[in-house]
Order: sequence, then C-alpha cells, then structure tokens
Amino acid sequence: YLDHHKQKPDYISPEMMKEGLCFANHAAAIVTTKKGAMNAAPTLEELQK
Repeated sequence: YLDHHKQKPDYISPEMMKEGLCFANHAAAIVTTKKGAMNAAPTLEELQK
C-alpha cells in the first residue's frame, strides 16, 4: 500500500494510515472466504470491487 502510494512509513498521515488499514482489512475478509493459502490472496481487481 505504501509502495503503491510512494510513501515512506515515517511520513504517512492518520488518514492514509486509516485508508491502508481498511484496505488490509478488506483483503483479510476476502481471504477468509476462500480455501488454501496463497490461492486465497485476493487480486487487486477483487479488492477494487
């Protein structure tokens, strides 16, 4: 997430932190609905739905 937004961890705002955590939570929620480990990781396309 930080790499995508070209941000260093030392310079992120509270809003960007919240956005990143929401993105990670969304990804984790999708993973719990699938079988397997790596196969369960959602694609960026799935996360943007």
